[in-house]
Amino acid sequence: MSRLLTIPFLLLATIAIGQYDPVYRNFTVNDGLAGNEVFHVIQDSKGYIWMATSTGVSRFDGYSFKNFDVQSGLVDNIVFEIYEDYKGRIWFIPYSGALCYYENGKIIPYPHNNKIRQNMPAKSKGPIKMAFYVDTLDNVYMGVKEYGIFQITPEGIFRKIDGINSEGLAVINEFNGKKY
Repeated sequence: MSRLLTIPFLLLATIAIGQYDPVYRNFTVNDGLAGNEVFHVIQDSKGYIWMATSTGVSRFDGYSFKNFDVQSGLVDNIVFEIYEDYKGRIWFIPYSGALCYYENGKIIPYPHNNKIRQNMPAKSKGPIKMAFYVDTLDNVYMGVKEYGIFQITPEGIFRKIDGINSEGLAVINEFNGKKY
């Protein structure tokens, strides 16, 4: 009887051990990646893998890389984070703080980048982004270290959201322009 119980447990143990060996592949510039220093990786709603690097952005389709840099339309080659919004636009948040996004096969500079630069502290080389969000009205929200959170409307109206500790958690009690 004990031998009959031992065999199923050995089979289960063998199956469980096999689950601890993940399959992975290390990609480098030799494989087509834009840069070996990768800051952020996301998978978008279409299944592409996007990688933010120190020398541009790479999009991986599972077989090959397509790379983007300033010559492709990025506003800065040093990209720290990538974000997909509700429309499927892929936003790039670079070192300079000037935004751009990928839509319909093209990289488009954010039309209100001048508002971001004009409103950042003078000593800042570039904003250190802490949070990013685009709502369904196309308002862009960005949390910046040692500054706080700001909003830019689609018309280019800049608004700093006051009363928020720049190092802490904030909850914005506003939805579709209505305060709650």
